[in-house]
Amino acid sequence: MSGLILHLEQLASEELDIRYPPQGHDAVTLMTYHSAKGLEWPVVVLSGLNSDRSADMWSPVVTGGGQSDAGPLDGRILRSWTWPFGKTDGPFGGLRKGSGLEDDALVSREGQERTVRETDENLRLLYVGCTRAKHKLVFAHRAGKSAWLDRLPEVNSLLDSNLEEGEHGLDGIDTTLVLRRLNADMIDDCRIPALQQERWLSLIGDLQPSDLSPRFHSPSQASTESETATFQTEELAGSSHFPSGADESQYAAIGDAVHSYLAALPSIRSLDDAAKERVAERCLAAFSVTGVLSPSVLVSSGERFRQWVDAQYPNALWHVEMTASGSRAAGGDWSGAIDLVLQLPTGEVVVIDHKSAPIRREHCEAKAGQFAGQLTAYSELLTSAGETVQSKWIHFPLSGVVAKYN
Repeated sequence: MSGLILHLEQLASEELDIRYPPQGHDAVTLMTYHSAKGLEWPVVVLSGLNSDRSADMWSPVVTGGGQSDAGPLDGRILRSWTWPFGKTDGPFGGLRKGSGLEDDALVSREGQERTVRETDENLRLLYVGCTRAKHKLVFAHRAGKSAWLDRLPEVNSLLDSNLEEGEHGLDGIDTTLVLRRLNADMIDDCRIPALQQERWLSLIGDLQPSDLSPRFHSPSQASTESETATFQTEELAGSSHFPSGADESQYAAIGDAVHSYLAALPSIRSLDDAAKERVAERCLAAFSVTGVLSPSVLVSSGERFRQWVDAQYPNALWHVEMTASGSRAAGGDWSGAIDLVLQLPTGEVVVIDHKSAPIRREHCEAKAGQFAGQLTAYSELLTSAGETVQSKWIHFPLSGVVAKYN
């Protein structure tokens, strides 16, 4: 123990012991304005500055009271108005509009009081955000999209976003305003290369960092001996979809959009087709491939897969995007996420991995062989966790093909 202490003291004296935890000096903390109260950081970036919603008249609110210590509840009013027209369909639905009642509520005496109260509270919340910074405060918003920030008196004259890029002085304030206009093309210039090797202790003898085997291995990077991998394919109902008009550089984004929709299948099972298409539209928009693939294609691909699962594995419990780790026979641990694990009533599990990039139906069997190592890795880590793997599948959603690893 004394030798270890001396060694650690030597590392400290040579400044070789600097390793910050995740919440250390180099960490980026993401939190709400409310959660930031009482905390400080050297640099604070404020977002959501265009958030300027109308007062919510349809949630309970308490006002008044507190004027007298003897009767703290004297004058206290609890008001709760009920919205009578329900909400729109779908997981992202809001209040069903069209009656004009929401506008009438806002212009009422209670609505005006609530608006003033929430406006004042929002300004106090913005003050909280602005005072969290020790050295630098960044207002991040699109041009002309800063309705919340614009609530501050004289903000446009003080922080004139129409000035040229660069540093500008502020009259009467001992600081400067720096304007930068960002675009997506700048992202590559902002990347910081990840360290390939981090260690605290010196290596002994002739041992080199290249001699060290990694502790964690990704199943998706597992190698496959194609000559030993055999698959049995099955075509699902419906046609194969191949976005022939898409540029090859868009294939990865298409795959991500399809992947995100498939992950939503268990939670949207009860929705009608129109609502499912709205979910599909959001998935496509999230990866900037709107118009490249029709939302109806995602819906039909998801439905035929769901129907196949229900027929093949009735009453199975779906676990989507399941984070999994387990022992690796060749050393270290597997660590990754499984697209879909079906938990069967018998206690066994089924592993299904989606390959969402565009591929033609006739190429699916050969393509599946490239992922046998990944399925084997999933099976190994689940087995090490005490699970019994009943079968392993590759699913090609756009092609409408499932391939079982024999």
